[in-house]
Formats: sequence, structure tokens, C-alpha cells
Amino acid sequence: MSAILGVGGGLGLVVGGLIDEHLNWHWLFWIPLPAMVLAAVCTWRYIPESQVRSPGRVNWTAAALLT
Repeated sequence: MSAILGVGGGLGLVVGGLIDEHLNWHWLFWIPLPAMVLAAVCTWRYIPESQVRSPGRVNWTAAALLT
């Protein structure tokens, strides 16, 4: 988790700056759109619905620590 956050934060600053400098800040929202739509369609199409129907709980301690 730490590596993902560190690398993503470091690359995000550099790539975001390049996009903003050469295109426009609006492109920071439009460029990821195709990947998000593709991920949503693939999730809907290929991940089956769970047959388990038990109520879940929110782990508030973990949520607070991640926040």
C-alpha cells in the first residue's frame, strides 16, 4: 500500500504537471475517463455476483486508520 501511494503520488505530480503544461487542466479529468469506463464495463461483465447473502459490517477502526 505504501509503495502504491508513494509511486502514484510521485508519478502523478510529474505527469499531471506535464499534462497541465502542454494541454490544459481539464485534460486531467478527460484522460482517465476511457480507462474508468472500460474498468466499469469489465467489472459488470466478468465479475459474477456473489451468492453469499450475509450482512456485512464496516470496520471503523481500519477506515479511520486509512483516512
